Amino acid sequence: MKNRISSKTRKLLAYYIIVVIMVLALASIGVVSARYIYQNGTQGTIQSQEFYFSSNLLDGQTHTLAPGSAQISFSLGNHDDDLRYSQVAINYTVKVNGAAATGTNVTDSLAAGSIQNKKVTVSGLNPGQSYTITAEGVGGYHKTLSATIVIPQPDASLYKYLDTSNPGYVLLTVWAKGVQGNVTITPPNTVIPDNTDAVMRSATTGVAFIDSTSFASSGYASHVYGFFGSGVTAENFTVTCGSIAAEIKAPN
Repeated sequence: MKNRISSKTRKLLAYYIIVVIMVLALASIGVVSARYIYQNGTQGTIQSQEFYFSSNLLDGQTHTLAPGSAQISFSLGNHDDDLRYSQVAINYTVKVNGAAATGTNVTDSLAAGSIQNKKVTVSGLNPGQSYTITAEGVGGYHKTLSATIVIPQPDASLYKYLDTSNPGYVLLTVWAKGVQGNVTITPPNTVIPDNTDAVMRSATTGVAFIDSTSFASSGYASHVYGFFGSGVTAENFTVTCGSIAAEIKAPN
């Protein structure tokens, strides 16, 4: 009887030991598994970096420049406002109608980590044309900004006015509005050009002469030509610049 009880005790003890071992093993697996999931989740998290590419002009709209404009300036930046700026450097390229633009800072970069702005000037534009200007920014991300630029033809006009208030001497005033180049003046043969004026130094009576200096650098210039004589009107003077003929108008 003693041996039989002892045998049962041993069996129960062995059973309990096996159960304890299994419980400890399962607990250990759970801890290892939980730790792996936690570490895996922590190490696998990736935070995206902020990317901003903006312009004060390239807003997808159409903008009209002043008549006769030959260039346009605008800014490119790496920020959305005063607090949000790009965390990656941005390389950008400006194009006009799909081709590389000419000008300053048309290909450059914006540094990361602080508010950056670059002034871009696109040149070589022509009056009477419409252009699509784009800026492509790349810095891990990609964004294209664009706008349509319209340049009207300048209002080209040439004017003349004759002052006859001085006896024996008349003054022909010629001024331009959007006209630039050589101005040809044909005076009547009844007046004598005042050769003390450098423009008319070699001019002779009744012969057309060319003023190649007064209107060469600006489309909004003027000059006063003096002639000895009287009895003439503004109609007696022919004034042209290319195909544009001067209209008679009193100076403002």
